[in-house]
Amino acid sequence: MVKRKIIQIDEELCNGCGECIVNCAEAALEIIDGKAKVVADRFCDGLGACMGHCPTGALTMVEREAEPFDEDAVHQRIKKLEKAQSFEESKSESRGCPSSSPMNFGGCPGKKASLNSNQNSVLPNWPVKLRLIPEDAPFLHDSHLFLTADCVPSAVDGLTTFLKVRSAVSLSCPKFEDYFSLTQKLSRMIAFNDIREITVMEMEVPCCSPLHKIALQSVEMAGKKISVNRLIVSRHGSVIKKQKFTLDPGNKALQLAEAAG
Repeated sequence: MVKRKIIQIDEELCNGCGECIVNCAEAALEIIDGKAKVVADRFCDGLGACMGHCPTGALTMVEREAEPFDEDAVHQRIKKLEKAQSFEESKSESRGCPSSSPMNFGGCPGKKASLNSNQNSVLPNWPVKLRLIPEDAPFLHDSHLFLTADCVPSAVDGLTTFLKVRSAVSLSCPKFEDYFSLTQKLSRMIAFNDIREITVMEMEVPCCSPLHKIALQSVEMAGKKISVNRLIVSRHGSVIKKQKFTLDPGNKALQLAEAAG
């Protein structure tokens, strides 16, 4: 044990938004039971890169007795996370399970379904959960990828009106799903398919905000020049903010156009 600087998290202030996890390259932080926690002292380098991104001020730097920072252990942890993600994907993407077999329904964008109608589904593809979508799913090719937070469909009436021709729908929750695993998965989907653009729809709550960052980082990792549209939705279901990001992998330049909802 040595006396050194290390991150301390006030769980009373933490809202579980995950902003700190996004900005911790050492994967020292995790969301556990809705709160950010330091997994182990040896994973934290004590430089505080995560601190400036906390919206509630829950993260502080303290000096105390702790395990020395172990860079080798960090590399092993990251590899373990990658291996675990690959294993989960190999299980979920099995073609032998009908529940995860990729299907293109050709749903009509803008068509509203009625609870009492016998209309064909407006859902353009299956599966829709990001973690379950095979990276080589046919409906991803030449598509407009529509990535929405899990809570959005419950808040937004007529969600399918936001879909374009050849939209592929995917859902994810950045609060309860691993940021690193989601980024790795999405980056491979982008790299393997000619995706035209990505639209991310998030709720206005802080825990939703990492979703568009997952998309941006995935585009950068895939080395593709793809526009990322960000739509922020209020709890009442209206779009209150729109942003458009264009990432050029050649010079890492990020262009942002912003308009009110």
